[in-house]
Amino acid sequence: MLQVENLHVRYGEVTALSGVDIVAKEGEFVTLIGANGAGKSTLLRTISGLSRPSEGAISYRDSRIDRLPAHAIVGLGLVHVPERRSLFPAMTVMENLELGAYRLKEKSEFGGRLRSVFDDFPVLEEKQDRLAGNMSGGEQQMCAIARGLMLGPKLLLLDEPSLGLSPLLVGMLGTIMKRLHEGGLSIILVEQNAFLALRLADRAYVLERGRIALEGTGRELLNSDRVRKAYLGL
Repeated sequence: MLQVENLHVRYGEVTALSGVDIVAKEGEFVTLIGANGAGKSTLLRTISGLSRPSEGAISYRDSRIDRLPAHAIVGLGLVHVPERRSLFPAMTVMENLELGAYRLKEKSEFGGRLRSVFDDFPVLEEKQDRLAGNMSGGEQQMCAIARGLMLGPKLLLLDEPSLGLSPLLVGMLGTIMKRLHEGGLSIILVEQNAFLALRLADRAYVLERGRIALEGTGRELLNSDRVRKAYLGL
């Protein structure tokens, strides 16, 4: 579904990614773990068109997308839920969700998508008239994911969704992500909570200093001594 080949990203003299190769197959849950500054968010931003590669190629369903603008990539069904949510805090939950549906051509589709995200996130239906900036961190994260789902993604890119959440909310979020995947959605998750990420993963990668250091199934990396020591505190 998605193939990243020999990807290099530079910001001036700083190299953020160097020779990165990853694959996400149709229906897979792929996770990327690594320390702060390893290049995880840069990789998602480059896939979604917010950053430009210096070298390499990104292909989606056998077509190159690495020179497309971000709005065209969204139109193909790749939806990026960024780190720290990026909601519009002075707008209501409903208004944020409506913005997520901006590409819909038929108004009749809106109701079905809205019903679907309210089924996944019941608290958003209860608080649809509340300003997004007045909600808790967990509720804001749910709203950010729901806004992305309103676009009808085929591949969902999630950047650090558990950041700043309590252990209880992290567990709830893990359940939601698992349910979305079991419903047929392909997901690429960037996450510092390595235990959560690897438990969910079909395929997993470890990024270190802008390079892929390890790859395998989620179970293989959970059982890797290197991963257990560096990322799981075991």
